[in-house]
Amino acid sequence: MEIKSMDFITEIFGEPIATYTRAMAMEDGMLVDVSEEATRVGFTVPVAFTASFVEWLAGGNEEIPPAVLTEALVLIFAHTASYRDRSRFGMYLAMPWGRMRLLVDIGPGDQAEPVLTIGQPGDF
Repeated sequence: MEIKSMDFITEIFGEPIATYTRAMAMEDGMLVDVSEEATRVGFTVPVAFTASFVEWLAGGNEEIPPAVLTEALVLIFAHTASYRDRSRFGMYLAMPWGRMRLLVDIGPGDQAEPVLTIGQPGDF
């Protein structure tokens, strides 16, 4: 099967009415890039948290404490090992102050590169 270019899709459906890129979401604060920290625990693709997940992890602080960020990433990384063949899956993250249901989405970034986005189900 031949893969068609975006030009082919535009020919059929016309120009998009609106677009909202991952980069725009990061500029707007809807996504927070944690790729640098995620690389340290084993992730090999860019990783972003949704703003509401960051707020929950920060627990009232302006930023996520470094130890909390590392712990969350380690737990998420360990959980993703069993889902390598799926593009989206749910999990629960238990921290000392509570438990949260998360969605982990592995999808294309702005340039069709693989990226990981992690947040609450209502964030997607």
